[in-house]
Amino acid sequence: MTGNAEVVARSGDTRTLGLQRKQTNTMLTTPPDSPLRLLLRSWRAQTVPEDVGVVRGPQQTEDSAVTQEQTARKLGCTLPHYAAVETGHVVPSYPLLHALAVFFGLDDVEKLALLDALISASRTETWAAQAC
Repeated sequence: MTGNAEVVARSGDTRTLGLQRKQTNTMLTTPPDSPLRLLLRSWRAQTVPEDVGVVRGPQQTEDSAVTQEQTARKLGCTLPHYAAVETGHVVPSYPLLHALAVFFGLDDVEKLALLDALISASRTETWAAQAC
């Protein structure tokens, strides 16, 4: 991977690079086994609430992973938006990609895997405008 995507993956902050990205809401139609979907679900399944400063819910067992709701709240987005990102229906913004990397504690290789999954989805899937 080369160019701006690689630089953004390393810095995590597009503002410091002087990059501007038009904010658009886009929608993906992804298969159940898309890399983006599999990565996000896998990382969330491996994350326990205490590891990310989230209070365990009353219904969560000792070995439960963070829920989509807890993840969304910690990321500062709505549950429907995060669920749409995790299921591959909405393309995450650069700030949300950075927040995901921080939240899940991704190393450089995992960050590149996340960007690669996003790029792969954009090449193989149909993008359409999403109604707000």
